[in-house]
Amino acid sequence: MNTHQSLTEDLIRLGIRPNDMVTMHSSMKKIGATENGGDTVIDVFFDYLGKDGLFVLPSQTWGTIRYYDNIYDPKRVASCLGLLPNLMLAREGVERSLHPTHSVCAYGKNAAEFVDGELGATEFVPITGCYHKLLEQGGKVMLVGVTNHANTFLHGLELWETEGRPWWLKDTPVYYKIKLPNGELVDGHVYHTKVGTSQHFDKMLDVMLAHESTVVGKFGQADTIVLDLPKIYPVISQMFRDNPRIFLEA
Repeated sequence: MNTHQSLTEDLIRLGIRPNDMVTMHSSMKKIGATENGGDTVIDVFFDYLGKDGLFVLPSQTWGTIRYYDNIYDPKRVASCLGLLPNLMLAREGVERSLHPTHSVCAYGKNAAEFVDGELGATEFVPITGCYHKLLEQGGKVMLVGVTNHANTFLHGLELWETEGRPWWLKDTPVYYKIKLPNGELVDGHVYHTKVGTSQHFDKMLDVMLAHESTVVGKFGQADTIVLDLPKIYPVISQMFRDNPRIFLEA
């Protein structure tokens, strides 16, 4: 059974440092049986990164916000991404971004500053937002028991590296209300995709695994890949520029 100590040791073996900025896409089922369940997983990251680093989880609501009348209240709307984000959202000291469908939650050094900048975004992974900050500030992505299919950062890449407005975004946005910390409701809208692309994100997996900065190991029982974003981005962004349809072709 995984314990707080064993999972902390896994982070160290994976090259995660206490001052790192880390986001994780994960499967609790693949992590395996853990003492006190998902709460221990959250505790491990908070204890290891909370003082000098930053822990970030996607807390997306694209699958749940309709149950809240398309009103995004970051204190109330549950994430559609399963157990760990919702456990984290219930913790004290956690900050959540104001993106109505693709928010993240963060805990640690400068968390409030990190999640700022997504209000008014009309793309689901804006260049002013948290995923680009991970790139700019030396962040890492952990894929824990999941493939690149779950790697939201690659949605960012395809948006940031496409000249002009991507043709694969819908012409008409979906409209939302966003609740600010002072209780005010403001209008927002997001352009969603006409076609899915994430099913082809694993086209970049072999290149990622071959890169000298990538670390492969275990977190609990889950096969885990750690990507160093500033080091891997020049390689994968060039692949996209060479073939802008790479995620659209089987």
